[in-house]
Order: sequence, then structure tokens, then C-alpha cells
Amino acid sequence: MLTDEFLSWWRRQIKSLLPRRIGDVAVFARPALLIKIERNILYFSRRRRGEILPICSYDLTVPENDEEFSRCAQILTAEARKTARKPALLRCAYDMILQRDVTLPLATEHHLEAVVPYEMDRFTPFSSEAVYATHEILFRDPNTQQIGLRLSLIPKAFLTPALDVLSRLHIRADRLQIEGKDFEIPLKDISERKAPFIARYALAGVCVLIFAALLSLGFWQQSVEARRLSEGISALRPAAMEAVALRQTLSDRSSGMTLIAQERRRLGDPLEVLAAATRILPDDSYLTDFIMRQGQIIISGRSPTATALIHAFSRETVFKNPVFVAPVTRVDGENTSLFSLRATVGR
Repeated sequence: MLTDEFLSWWRRQIKSLLPRRIGDVAVFARPALLIKIERNILYFSRRRRGEILPICSYDLTVPENDEEFSRCAQILTAEARKTARKPALLRCAYDMILQRDVTLPLATEHHLEAVVPYEMDRFTPFSSEAVYATHEILFRDPNTQQIGLRLSLIPKAFLTPALDVLSRLHIRADRLQIEGKDFEIPLKDISERKAPFIARYALAGVCVLIFAALLSLGFWQQSVEARRLSEGISALRPAAMEAVALRQTLSDRSSGMTLIAQERRRLGDPLEVLAAATRILPDDSYLTDFIMRQGQIIISGRSPTATALIHAFSRETVFKNPVFVAPVTRVDGENTSLFSLRATVGR
């Protein structure tokens, strides 16, 4: 099975080096099992020498013990044996794919395979483990040091029923083709079940011997780049954690200030209450006590017009229900009276 995976990888690498027209012709010429997903139905067909021949269809909502399931399973199992060493191509409509254009620093261009999954939960509502995804480069802007990407993804939950059926039928699909589009989405997390092992082809052994040195060099370069990127991420992690902690501190402080402002609106602002009392009291009045507690104030002092203070406080919107808490007492020999009143403040 390792040889099969190597051959599949090697074919994709060779195709990427060929012009698209030549690569498409070469791929189309190979026999393949085609599987199309449409409205919970899998349509199976076989491509051979440029012709596409329908095989059968399978409704994903049909129970496994259904007679139709058994009949279809027998046909597909026999077909899977014929194409055990040939690629199975999974296809779906374009409207099943989610796409979004994003920008990243230009320095990440050579590490997109690692950066895009790392940033997936920031760009989309999904984590990288919950989707199958690919990307294409839209632009590179040296002036702003940015690179534009188009993310194309499909949630794994959309394909899980179909992949489970293919797994039970020993059918492997390593990529998802989009109808009417020129890109594919790799299916890296396909079922662990593999097609039955028959024999190693002599060509596989020859390919391994010829390209062993080249592959070793390529894998070594990739491991070096991956390690370098991992070290860079590790170096930036403390700064990122510090930024998160600072953001949390600012959020907590903002919440505290909001709570204080709410309580001031509910129980009254001491400075606003004192300013309102100053406006109400005549110029020749003065206070001896000013108590503000739990939305209420108690004011004591002297005023030549103490009896008129209740009316004056009632007209001020800051105070509600002003009342005297003690009798107004005239001071002998002076044109002033002692007073003590209570009122509710706040809104």
C-alpha cells in the first residue's frame, strides 16, 4: 500500500510539471471509477478509453440491510476489484463548496501549506480538522507586502456519509473534483480501510529505485522548512500570548468602567448631585452636613428661605420626593433657619 501511495503522489507531481492541457488529457485517458454526489445520492460510473459508462446509483438514506443496498453493493464491490489499482474520483456540484478571499503577509508564500491550516479558524467558522480545503494564489503585492488567496473548502460532515459507504465498499477517493471548475480539493482524511493488496508491480519497484535519491532530497528539504516554520511559530507564541493577556486586561478594565457608569446613572453621580444642590440653595445659605448613600441624600444646614427648599428641590430633575426629616428651626437674632431634608437621587 505504501507503493500505491507513492505512485499516486508521483503522478500528481509529474502532472503539476506538465502544461495543463497535456496533464488533463493524460489523466482523462486513465481508466477510473467516477462517483458523483448529488442530493444524498451517489452516482457511480466507469471511465474507460474516453467513454463514461453508468454503473449504478446508491441512495445514502437507504438502510444497509435493504435489498437495494445489497444489490448495489455487489455491483460496486465487483467494480472496485476491477479498479482496485486505479483512482476513484469523487465529484460534487460547485454550490457545495464554500469560498473566501483572504490576504496574508507576502513572507508566508513559501509556507502556505502550514500557515493556511493554522489560520483556518480565523478565516472561517471551522477548524482545519473539520474541513477539506485547498487554496489558490490570486495576487502578490510587493508594495503592501501582501499575498491574496482564495480558500475553497467543504465541511467534512458533508462528505462523511459518502466516504463511509465508499470505505465499506473498499473504494478509495483521494481528491474531490468540482464540476465546471479547474481545481480539486484533496481528501487527506479518507477512511483507513484500504483496497485489498494484490501484488507489487515491477514498475513500482523500478520507480522507487530511480527516484529514491530525488525523493529523499525533497523530503529532507520539506522537513527542514517545516522545522524552520515550527521554530518561527514557537518564537512568536510568547508574544501572541502576551497580546492575548493584555487584551483580556483591557476588556476587564473596560467592563469595570462600564459597571461604574451604570451605577452612577442608577444611584446618581455625587458631583452632579452636589452641583444641583448648589444651584438650588440661595447664595446666603450653607451646608453643615451632606450625606449620600444608596441613592439617597440627607442635607443639613442654614438658609433664610428654608421652608421653600422642598419646592425648589422638587423642581430639580436630579432629586425626587424631597421631605424634611426634622422641623425647620428659626435661629434667634438671625434671619436664617436650620433645616435637614432628605431626597432620592438617581434614575
